[in-house]
Amino acid sequence: MFAVHRSQIVQTHHLKVLMPIYRDINGDSGVYSYELENGSIKVQFEGGSSYLFTNTSAGANHIVEMQRLAQSGDGLNSYINRHARKNYAQKLL
Repeated sequence: MFAVHRSQIVQTHHLKVLMPIYRDINGDSGVYSYELENGSIKVQFEGGSSYLFTNTSAGANHIVEMQRLAQSGDGLNSYINRHARKNYAQKLL
């Protein structure tokens, strides 16, 4: 693994993708990193599991809020647990 300031390089479908490290300003989240795309968010949790949430799987309003929380560095894990826990499009390797 390469050391990158506040980011992580992960292998996804044979491409290396730079995923920002979740800031977790309160130090109480299970979220490790995330990647924002148009209409979706990829979230990697501390245990290593990663999930793709999309407008179709979780609803556009939830994706917008999860993206906002990811960028703010607070509340993403709680929001996912309350509103989108099982509404992921894909579990990623």
